[in-house]
Amino acid sequence: MNIVMKRKIVNRTKMVRGIIFQLHFTMQAQSETISIESGSVQLDEVNFQIDPRFELYNIVGLLIQDWPFSNGFDIRYKKEAQAYFSKYTSHPTVTNFKTFWMKSFNSIDAPVEFLLECENTMIPKIPFNDIRDTLAESLHQFMVDSEFESFFRSQSGFYETILLTIKYNFSDFEERSRIADYYGYELNSYTCILNILGRGNFGVRISQNNNYDSYICLQPTDVTGSMPVWENSSRMYNLIWHELSHAYINPLVDKYADIVDTYSYLYEPIQSSMSAQAYQSWNTAVKEHMVRAVSTRLAAQKYGEDAAYLNHQRKEIGGRFIYIFNILEELEEYEKQDVDFISYFPEILNSFNNIDTFDIDPLNQIVSKIREPKINAIPLLNSYPEYDEIAIVYPTNIPEKELEKNCLKALRTSG
Repeated sequence: MNIVMKRKIVNRTKMVRGIIFQLHFTMQAQSETISIESGSVQLDEVNFQIDPRFELYNIVGLLIQDWPFSNGFDIRYKKEAQAYFSKYTSHPTVTNFKTFWMKSFNSIDAPVEFLLECENTMIPKIPFNDIRDTLAESLHQFMVDSEFESFFRSQSGFYETILLTIKYNFSDFEERSRIADYYGYELNSYTCILNILGRGNFGVRISQNNNYDSYICLQPTDVTGSMPVWENSSRMYNLIWHELSHAYINPLVDKYADIVDTYSYLYEPIQSSMSAQAYQSWNTAVKEHMVRAVSTRLAAQKYGEDAAYLNHQRKEIGGRFIYIFNILEELEEYEKQDVDFISYFPEILNSFNNIDTFDIDPLNQIVSKIREPKINAIPLLNSYPEYDEIAIVYPTNIPEKELEKNCLKALRTSG
């Protein structure tokens, strides 16, 4: 049975023009193969798309109790997916999924690269030659057995609405150009996968013709009327800059890994905070410092220096990315040069050489000051005499116990 559906949306409004939404479904009974292509909208040469591989992966996760990589947004689409696939909770793909996952991946972003290395049918583009082939085969079989293409096709109107909203919300989007101009060169392609059901934001790169295809995967920022929303905000732009920058920064840090390792003694003072954020090595911490520093400079371009400090740099310092000061100084020097980022990168990397061990305590004091609760800003309990009882919500899962103790002390002294 061959089913082909092509839908072109034109002349509905100016907002709709230019979007082509395609769904191709092919079922061949003998080979049990499926071919699916989802829709996308292109803004500043970035393809914003809903990807069937990610929808399949996250739907299987929905069928597993306490699966940690599903987001908590309450949307109708999630309920419809759970209802449609509820009879497959005992499918071998679902029951074996956690085991396959644990054996296949050693990081939270590894599944993203795995999905991108497969066709939309979940057939690997090139064999992995390890257990990931079994995982891919299992997901493909679930696709066939559950008639996933029927569900995906039934949601085409929902997907269209998301894409049209993206086109409207980001009508002035020019961040690919901003990033390419900053680094001084372009990558092969840029794709933003709208991660409707998944948790987390990721940036990966796929090597292609001596360059890279860049992919970022973004979860919704909010929900409005049971629809997931990716809002046009400084936070969203920061995510886009951050994740796209990984495709530029990571290969360079890896290229100079031997030099990076010579500064590994700088990891110990920040190790606790970095590990709490899933950055378990000095190499990874350097990449995160670099990416966050560049995002701060891009924010300065878009919003101005003051806004960049308050909304970006200050937050990163509070996360104990304390070496960002030196990197930012070097980036400002880079911006004055007529060279690309690759050529200047050794100078940026040399910023770590300018950090002495006796600088670290003062830097950590800056972190403490940023994190310190502003006691004077907490209203006194007796400021609300009209209420008999007042509920105060305060954090309890604070990794740093001294900070938790200070928070409780601030609350007790506020009344």
